[in-house]
Formats: sequence, structure tokens, C-alpha cells
Amino acid sequence: MIDPNLAAEIESCSFLYLRELREPREKSVLLVLDEAIIGAPAPNVTIGNKTFNNLCNIEVNTISRAFELLWDEYIAYSVRNESFAQPGFGEEILSGHCLCVYTKSHFLDYIAKATWGDADYPGLLLHVGVRCLNHVVDVASIKPPKIRRLR
Repeated sequence: MIDPNLAAEIESCSFLYLRELREPREKSVLLVLDEAIIGAPAPNVTIGNKTFNNLCNIEVNTISRAFELLWDEYIAYSVRNESFAQPGFGEEILSGHCLCVYTKSHFLDYIAKATWGDADYPGLLLHVGVRCLNHVVDVASIKPPKIRRLR
């Protein structure tokens, strides 16, 4: 089970940036997430004949929290450009906003078709999605990630 206290901390973030994604050892995957907060005012922006006022930067600063998520093993993971990621439009069943735990998803459907991984072997699959500014990361595994707060 995902640590509920750390999951709640991640969920309390308005925005996340994916700082790092790597495989620290074979068949494991690690994510480092930075909390992004509304920062200093930004200059007005004009696009065509429309000007956008009262803008603020979304930034990582010294008070931003950081988290590490480590899957010791995974079946598959995917990284999508957030600008191209399509929501499930009611077809997917999930809890969470930034750290999403899916019971039904297009990613699980893909895993069922593209891998040998299923409920019989290696066991019931867990799909955890992490929604960040610029990236959406999906991980299918049989165990939840270990979560650690870095700052």
C-alpha cells in the first residue's frame, strides 16, 4: 500500500515538476518530483489581439517540497508529454489528482495486450500515474512505490 501520509502530501501540491526519472538499478524506476508553487508576477503576454494580465510564474523555490518515488520492480512505465496526454473521459477509474492510483485505465489495457503481466503472473497489477507540469508518468507494477520526502 502507498504510504497514505506521503501520498496526501503529494496530493496537497498544486503543481509538480518531474525533476528526474531514472533506473537506479536494472528493472527498477525512480522519480524525483518538485513541488511547483505560484511565484513572482510575470509580464503581460499578448497573443494575437488578446493580452493576458495578472500572470504569475509557476516555479520551484527554496520552500518547495520534493519527493522521491521508487519502484523496486516494474512491469512497464511510460512518459508522455503533458500537452499530448489525453484524459480517460470517464472510461478510467482512479483516485487522486497528482498521484493517481488506477483500478481501470488505458495503460492497464495496454499492459494486458503488450506484456505477459496479469493477475495470474506476476500478480494483480497496480497502475500509479504521476501528473506533472510537462510530463505524465505511468508505472505498472505489482507493488506500490516507496515514497520518501527529500525536503
